[in-house]
Amino acid sequence: MDVISSATTKPARHDGELHLQLQLQQQELQQGLDQKRMEAVLKTKDKLLGAVRIEIYQILEQHENIESVNAWYFLLRLEKKLLDLLFANKSVLRINEDFGLNSDRDTKDELETTIRLFPNVLSKHHKRNRRFDSNIAIAAQTESCYRKSNPKAAYFVPLLAKLGVELGHFEPEERGGLICYGHNVLQELARSSNYKRDPRFADSVFLSVLKELRALGFFFKEDIRAMGLAQAMLYSAKPIFPEQRLLYLAEWDSSLLMKPSTRHGFLPIHFSEAMDISTFEALLDLGLRHYPTELGGLFHKRNDILNKIVWGSDRDTPFIRACDNYGKEAVEKVVDRCFIKHKMTVGQTASSLVFAATKEIVDLDAVYYLLRRDMSTLAGALSAR
Repeated sequence: MDVISSATTKPARHDGELHLQLQLQQQELQQGLDQKRMEAVLKTKDKLLGAVRIEIYQILEQHENIESVNAWYFLLRLEKKLLDLLFANKSVLRINEDFGLNSDRDTKDELETTIRLFPNVLSKHHKRNRRFDSNIAIAAQTESCYRKSNPKAAYFVPLLAKLGVELGHFEPEERGGLICYGHNVLQELARSSNYKRDPRFADSVFLSVLKELRALGFFFKEDIRAMGLAQAMLYSAKPIFPEQRLLYLAEWDSSLLMKPSTRHGFLPIHFSEAMDISTFEALLDLGLRHYPTELGGLFHKRNDILNKIVWGSDRDTPFIRACDNYGKEAVEKVVDRCFIKHKMTVGQTASSLVFAATKEIVDLDAVYYLLRRDMSTLAGALSAR
């Protein structure tokens, strides 16, 4: 019985020893790989992000020589430092440009070299904020509290998206992490940034990022409507209006100029209280270029039944709003300039007059304005009919 028992226990002990040997071999293999990665990092340390370089020097100062540095510990500390840098301004109340990525200090080449050595940070959730599903590196460059996005960090979004695709961390439809885990970086780039230090700089940077994403094949014309990018801009336009971004989208897809918002029936040109008069003029200019008969939506009423029920009127046109915000005289000068620029001839103006007089969505101010501007319009309109 003892012989049989000892015979049956030998294979189990043999299997355990074999498993232990395999574990030791795997550990040795991993140690070898970690050692090679550490050597690769040290060879390129002068080309890495400044924050990571500083961390390397601090580790080396804590050890007598490089041979005494544990490769696993070395790589773990650097990856943590990189994650802290990428997520420095995620979900904070006040952005500190010294902590996160900063285009004044960091370069795209440095970021790319560092990411290629630590590619897992692209899709890794940050430990501090792991409860947020959208917490990945590319989203952290544009998302913060109260729309306080940092344009100096958003500058790196196209590179992060490109590397995310190239290194295989995301599915094709996720566009390198731009659209995944319940977040949408394109929408964040469209929304106004509460960057009071230099609002025009922020608008310019976010626009350049959108242009670069378009050139890389990560941003498409149909995204403007499908993701409601124009509405995202307009409804987050306070305190900073995204003038350059809105005009860029309107140039690319002019149909958004005449598309009322789903929330209140506004056209983009309705938002005069959030923009300066030069932006209002630019939107009217675009509208007259693409929709001359409709007068660029200048006299369109809000397409909002609830507003009419509550207030008893829907006479909330871009023209009325602009007059309230800039003064009637200033607005009429802008309108006259745009009409002259687009050569609103008697024939074209007559067509607009017929449209204004027969369409319920157009306020009668349009008829009055056209007739007051050129009484010959009436004769043209009658002969046209």
